[in-house]
Amino acid sequence: MEIEKQFTRLDSGVASLTRVQTALKRYRASVLKAACVGRLTASDTTGWRRLKLAELGEAITGNTPSTKDAGNLGDELPFFKPTDLDAGYNVREARQFLSAKGAKLARALPAGAVLVTCIGATIGKTGFSRIRCATNQQINALVVNPQIAIPEWAFWMLTGPDGQQQIKENASATTLPILNKGRYEDLEIPIPPLPEQTRIVAEVERRLSVVEESEAVVAANLQRAKVLRQSVLQRAFEGNLISNSKPNSGRAKNSLE
Repeated sequence: MEIEKQFTRLDSGVASLTRVQTALKRYRASVLKAACVGRLTASDTTGWRRLKLAELGEAITGNTPSTKDAGNLGDELPFFKPTDLDAGYNVREARQFLSAKGAKLARALPAGAVLVTCIGATIGKTGFSRIRCATNQQINALVVNPQIAIPEWAFWMLTGPDGQQQIKENASATTLPILNKGRYEDLEIPIPPLPEQTRIVAEVERRLSVVEESEAVVAANLQRAKVLRQSVLQRAFEGNLISNSKPNSGRAKNSLE
């Protein structure tokens, strides 16, 4: 049947795109793993050290001003929740904002705060805030001491395989995994000299920007395949799905005579 032929082609294309997605994820992880041990830029790691987050700066657990008081909500301060961290390295857009009154009740964070979801199914989801903000209690933030590290470095180290593994291993083993503030502060990341951090971060950004562009193309093609599948079904139901093959006919024979 023609519909089976069309679906076979689509399935093959989707399978190829899915393999590319997997390969891109592996490459992303390998880039961050290499950055963590100085291999991304052939760094000399003799001056590196490992420090706990508590030694890097201030850890801050978010809180939620009472939602019973409508006066706490407004347009003064972006209020991030775990879903907002989907933006990853560029967390700018909030779905909810606090008023000036609500902002006084929240724990305001400066731009450059590293945000980590520390409770629930999305534990480990990490974001880098590009703006002043506050977060709810599901997120632990790290405000880095600039004399020790650049915040971008801390973000990538917590996003990488080593950081994510530590987060999951240190979370409570319950139905609802939780990484409390104390355990969050005990997480360790490698700290090279500041100039080396800057150099490695620039290389990470360069490589992963290419990955993100490729991921966007793959996602667009997967969506296109989904639309094509729906189109094939619609055409089949309408009786308009016709094979492109054109068998020889008498008319064709006559035209050659």
